[in-house]
Amino acid sequence: TPIASNWCRSEAEQVSEGGWAQEQALSSIRTVYSFVGEKRTLDNYSAALDDLVKLGVKQGLAKGFSIGSNGASFTIWSFLSWYATRLVIALGTALPNLKYFSEAFVATRRISEMIERVPNIDCDDNRGEVMEKVYGEKGSGLYYVDSEGGRLKGMCFSVGSGSTYAYGILDSGYRWDMPVEEAGELARRAIYHATFRDAASRGVAS
Repeated sequence: TPIASNWCRSEAEQVSEGGWAQEQALSSIRTVYSFVGEKRTLDNYSAALDDLVKLGVKQGLAKGFSIGSNGASFTIWSFLSWYATRLVIALGTALPNLKYFSEAFVATRRISEMIERVPNIDCDDNRGEVMEKVYGEKGSGLYYVDSEGGRLKGMCFSVGSGSTYAYGILDSGYRWDMPVEEAGELARRAIYHATFRDAASRGVAS
């Protein structure tokens, strides 16, 4: 830099002045000794060196500041590297959880569409014909108490839309060795609960 160049030039000049004073004193040592000029010569040499010392102090401070600035820059770079590493690790930990947010967003959008959808069928519309009884192509649902044709062969019953519930009662309560009276009571209980299970049967057993 220009400042360093000026310092180097000044240092060279101060060294030259000190060297010139020393050279003059040594070359004319007899004259100096004869006129008792040792102290004066020493003062001249010391004055030349004082300026050189001040210049050296300035150069030392400049070099120390430069080296310290480099150390500060290295410290900052080290901190940035450490912090960037922490950010990368945190980002890598957080990225797998983003899929849950995206899934929740998609689910929320679908739920909102379902809530805002206007159905084609109006459940509050009372128009139309209410059918008393509904039968399939082969008549009402027919269930045998003993499907294997054992002691209760030919005993059957039919109910309305609660037939599935009645079949569950028969399936859980029937035993192959149960007497006829108990089987009949089981069938009556199944029919009774099935007719009141579903309002579509209107509580009527067929």
